[in-house]
Amino acid sequence: MAQGQHGDRSKNAATPAEQVAAKITRTNENGSWILASVQRFYAESETYDVQDEDDTSKLIRLPWTERLCRKILCGSCPKEARRRL
Repeated sequence: MAQGQHGDRSKNAATPAEQVAAKITRTNENGSWILASVQRFYAESETYDVQDEDDTSKLIRLPWTERLCRKILCGSCPKEARRRL
């Protein structure tokens, strides 16, 4: 991947403490949406660490390609996510 692409994604990455809706597909909650708080974005690997707001013992690493909706309250998240949250 070209170095410039990392920079573009870093500029658009969710910031620490930002609340997001995250679709979790690799856990026991297969395919479910959770309300999460961004802990960190790793530009090199293009992954996020997010913490489940309902179970703060869960720290989940998500790749950039996973579903992450930042505009929870404005209604731009998929209906499935809004229903869960």
